[in-house]
Amino acid sequence: PSPTMLGIRRIAALSAARGVIPRVRSLAPRPALRHEFPAMLSSSPPTENAQVLVAVDKGIGGDPRMALVTMGRKPVNSLNLDLIHGLTAAIHELEQDPDVQGFVLASGCKKVFCAGLDLMVMHEPKEDELAEFWTALQNLWAVLYGTRLATVAAVQGAAPAAGCLLAISCDYRVMGKGYGLGMNETKFGLVAPPWFQSTLINTVGNRKAEHMLMRGTMVPSGEALKIGLIDEEVEEENVLEAAQKELLALVSVSDKARHTTKMALRMPLIGSMKSVFEMDKNWFMEWVQAPEIQEGLSAYISSLKKAK
Repeated sequence: PSPTMLGIRRIAALSAARGVIPRVRSLAPRPALRHEFPAMLSSSPPTENAQVLVAVDKGIGGDPRMALVTMGRKPVNSLNLDLIHGLTAAIHELEQDPDVQGFVLASGCKKVFCAGLDLMVMHEPKEDELAEFWTALQNLWAVLYGTRLATVAAVQGAAPAAGCLLAISCDYRVMGKGYGLGMNETKFGLVAPPWFQSTLINTVGNRKAEHMLMRGTMVPSGEALKIGLIDEEVEEENVLEAAQKELLALVSVSDKARHTTKMALRMPLIGSMKSVFEMDKNWFMEWVQAPEIQEGLSAYISSLKKAK
């Protein structure tokens, strides 16, 4: 069978495994504490060791319950293995701090929240590095979507594809006016995996998600607010302030009750997707390495270089 037919069969198998999710004390201020996660070693040659990819500021607003996680892989926060590991490590660190009850996820790059996956990782890849990359991405989604912490995405710029996934994996999304987000993989001949799809379905509903995914739609902020893809639309300069205000509201609820409710809603999906992660990884690797996909990636990367 062709790579396309194999992909269709495996998507059908993975989608069948998808779970159905029901839609169902004041502390003294203290100075903010910053932890930084530089580029982390992986099987790929480390090329960004001097760059802080993820910064964690604890005690934002003088409240030890709240933190700020800032992505800083310039110019557009494209997700490579180092940034994925940095984000995962940052969340784990915050989860281990008994004072911390939530964080804002933000971007240190102008006009972009996260541009999605680093296409260079998928272009002419080594098989073992590709497998490591996809496994790390699966784990980051499971960690972010299932964290005990309250999470608010401060979307101060565009958020296509996996950037959209990061945003909708948070509990609440504040977006700057005039930007867009969506899962636009089909525009590049790629397919959003079932755990991307399921997270979108849980956010906007099955029919709207299906239409967006097939067309590869990037949704402007105003329309995104109407369909529930984001929760709040503000001027760009007010995004962080609004995100922090919502985080304060979330951490003011009983931590245990909020976390237990979140887990009851999300664990069925996380469990069902984890059970097919190996199949999902094998399908992704086979799809990405297909000649027609590599040709498309080569053409797109070449066009980006010419545009510089």
